[in-house]
Formats: sequence, structure tokens, C-alpha cells
Amino acid sequence: MKTNRALLAAVAAMLLPLGAMAGDNINYTFFDLKYVDNGIDESYSESFEGESLSLDVDGSGGFALLGSLAINENWHVFADYAATDVDLKASAMLDDLEESVTIGGDVDDWRIGLGFNTALGADLDGIVQVAWENRGVDFGSVTVLDETTDLDLDDDGFGVMIGLRGNLSDSFELNGSVRYSQVLGLDLAADAEDDILDNDLLYAVGGIYHMDDMFSLGANVEVGDSSAWYLFARVAFGS
Repeated sequence: MKTNRALLAAVAAMLLPLGAMAGDNINYTFFDLKYVDNGIDESYSESFEGESLSLDVDGSGGFALLGSLAINENWHVFADYAATDVDLKASAMLDDLEESVTIGGDVDDWRIGLGFNTALGADLDGIVQVAWENRGVDFGSVTVLDETTDLDLDDDGFGVMIGLRGNLSDSFELNGSVRYSQVLGLDLAADAEDDILDNDLLYAVGGIYHMDDMFSLGANVEVGDSSAWYLFARVAFGS
């Protein structure tokens, strides 16, 4: 974990002194409407004398909104919200009595932050973003073996993203990034060796087709302990 943070800090330190203006045709004032698949696919199990517990978590899709606003040539602010679905299957055995239950839940993700962008070429930008993030997972009330529990998970913390945006032509843009998040790991069990819903370090790549200066279509995939992807329509403002 400390190594990952040190790597992100080192790359950011190299980019920040490059105070050139943003690439000529790269815009940081836009609004995205996205369809998102959260890529959650995790499991956890434990057993002890006469008792056992297993949990399987499978995510699915939903919608998201992203807004970005350029403050000046080198700085922008942004806010990102996603609402997706997740299913939890819980199985428990106690004194030879076994019961399983499957419930649906909601995943809400927020990212609000500040970004620095600098030109590395006429059509290539380097980007560093720092965000305050929150992930909430709400499964409601779960009843297993006559015991009812409100299973709501919530965490917040900081995230850092380092990336590149580059125009291949007037119509096509490619982008890639490495993102570290403190909040994507949420424990379903306090003594679990690995966090459920854990994606601390994620690698992303995507592309955008610009139909004109205002309207664009794009797709991204983000790979960590699980793989999430999204499709989006973008409306840009200014130049």
C-alpha cells in the first residue's frame, strides 16, 4: 500500500512543474451521462466448530453522471456520481441448521475533487486529480437463522488519479490512467484477510469519438481486483 502511494506521489511530482497550457483541442468543461457496470465480484467464507458462513457479492449496472469545469488553462474541478446494483448471497449453518438468502442492494459512489492538467504536446495532456470519495452499499435488512441485521456499508477517504489524454485526430481521443482509492475496500467481515469490494489500485483505458465540438460518445474500462466498464455520451462547452 505504501509503495503504491509513493509511486503516485512521484509521478505527480514530475508532472506538476510542467505548467504549460492544456492541449489545444482538449476540453475540461463537459458533462457526461454514463451507463456503468461496477464489476463487483467477490466472495468470503469462514467456518468454525459447528458453524459456517459464506458471502458472495455480484455487481451489475446502473447510471452515472460526471461534470467537469475548467477554472483556467491548467486547473479544473469535477464531480462524479454513480448508482449501480449489487446482489448478496449469504449462507449460514449453525448446529446442522442451514439457511441461504439472496438480496439485492444499491451501490452509491461519489467523487468530488480538483484536477491539474498540463500540455505534454500539442494534442497530449498529463493530468493529476485529487478527490474526496465515498462509497455506500445498502442491502437493507437481512434475516438468516431468525436473526435480522441491517447490512449497510459506508466508507470515505481520498483518491488520486494520474492520467493522459491525447488526440489521435480531430475526431478520436485516447486516454489512460492509474487511480488509487482509499474507499473501494469495504469489509463484510471484520477479520477478513482481504476486503470485500476491494479495488485499491485501478488501471483504466478508454476512447472518445467527437462527433463535433460539442457532442461525443465514449467508452472506458477500469481494471483492478475486478473489472468495471462504462459507456457515455458527452456534452462539451467552450473550447
